[in-house]
Amino acid sequence: MVGVSVETAKDYRDPEKLREAYERHDGTLRDVFDEFDASDRHLRRLLIQHDIHEGDERQYYRDLDELNPEDLGLSPLADDHNGGEN
Repeated sequence: MVGVSVETAKDYRDPEKLREAYERHDGTLRDVFDEFDASDRHLRRLLIQHDIHEGDERQYYRDLDELNPEDLGLSPLADDHNGGEN
């Protein structure tokens, strides 16, 4: 963990520390994730569980489903996934 103390990294389990970070970063999840150096998926779940963030976790996965490889700088998927054989 570069730039994050072990003490800070564990603080995400404390709902008050999580709430303080969320408010300090004006609800910007990426900044909260970076501060605690923990999995965004795990922290998102904790934020929702503790009624800190009202996000819909299902929307998070729908957003991921809509991503294209090109959105991430990757090569596009082939149109024909079975190698041209029907």
